[in-house]
Amino acid sequence: MTFRKALLSAAFTLIATQAWADDCQLKQYASLDLIVDSNRVLVPVTLGGQAGGYFILDFGAVVSGIADSASDALHLKRSTIKTNIHINLDGKDIRDQVFAPTQLGGVKGDIVMAVIPGFKRDDSRIVGVLGTDLLGKFDVDLDVAHNKLNLFSPEHCKGQVVYWTHNAAVAAVPLKTHSLETFVIPMQLDGKDIEAALSADAVAVISSRVAKDEFGIDVTPDANGDLPKHKFKTLSVDGLTINNPDFAMYQDDSGGCNGGARMKTVPLRTEHDAEIERCFGLPDMTIGLPELRNLHVYIAFRERMVYITAAGAN
Repeated sequence: MTFRKALLSAAFTLIATQAWADDCQLKQYASLDLIVDSNRVLVPVTLGGQAGGYFILDFGAVVSGIADSASDALHLKRSTIKTNIHINLDGKDIRDQVFAPTQLGGVKGDIVMAVIPGFKRDDSRIVGVLGTDLLGKFDVDLDVAHNKLNLFSPEHCKGQVVYWTHNAAVAAVPLKTHSLETFVIPMQLDGKDIEAALSADAVAVISSRVAKDEFGIDVTPDANGDLPKHKFKTLSVDGLTINNPDFAMYQDDSGGCNGGARMKTVPLRTEHDAEIERCFGLPDMTIGLPELRNLHVYIAFRERMVYITAAGAN
């Protein structure tokens, strides 16, 4: 999970058919064939005119990053990120950034990316992480069940995006962020409202605090210090339901800190004044690949809406 405060920006030059706001027809910029295995989704990326590389799809990363080895191979000039905000990507502290000549399908440009030190994977083709700073420039159409990622222009009539079905039920839910946190959408877990982030990780996860306080689940670690897993009955989004989802648990000591603002009383000289404290924690819940395989998801970042159908909808 990565947090930032307007640190890096991506400036894609759209080399594709122009889109008009008064035209309801979707304008597609890219159709990408994904590699999907048990614990990740890989997106094909062309760097420096050289095809064959893949970035890990990570909706939890608000900064995209390139491996230090790939950056060096392309002879990209690094610059130090001048900020007092801590940036972490792929578990590494980020100090440098580069302009990387990047192409995704029909769009290309010099993109500001974090340089990830010591980035290594079992597949040498994996050379970076694709985050929401870059994906957020487009509408993102993710169909994990069919190994497809499509990028569309955000210039279209509001709500006119579900092109793959005319008959199936469509969930339409608002997208929101808690300051520096990744985006979340409203869902229902065993009938209770909860905010969920999306990920392409191998397993869904839930906060230990939420599991205990909202669902009465025993969160006592086992002898190895691992938190228990839990199978819920239903996970729903605006009427679409996945049965018997499995969740791992992460230790949440934030006290409900989800990136929002809360009031805190602090001493000031001899008086007590109310102070607004902003804190940054992880989402209450994050769904993973097992859930995404059951869904077709269209994320309209500019519209701040997410549209979802069952994966087999046609």
